[in-house]
Amino acid sequence: MKKNIIVSSFAILLVIILAAFKYTGDVLPIGSALPKGDHQMKDIRNEDISMKDAVRKNGLLVMFTCNTCP
Repeated sequence: MKKNIIVSSFAILLVIILAAFKYTGDVLPIGSALPKGDHQMKDIRNEDISMKDAVRKNGLLVMFTCNTCP
C-alpha cells in the first residue's frame, strides 16, 4: 500500500516538473510585441475591437470568465 502511494506521488511530481519545463519557453519577455494584436473580436457592446485598439496608457487587463464554472 505504501509503495503504491510513493509511486503515485513520484509520478505526479514528475508530470508537474515536466510541465513546468515545457511552459517556461512560452513566457513573453517584458516589452515584447503583442502576439496577434490585430485579431478582431467582439466586445461587450458587440462591436469589433482588437487588442491593440484596447491598449491604453496603463496597459490592458484581459479576463477570461465563465458563467457555468462553479
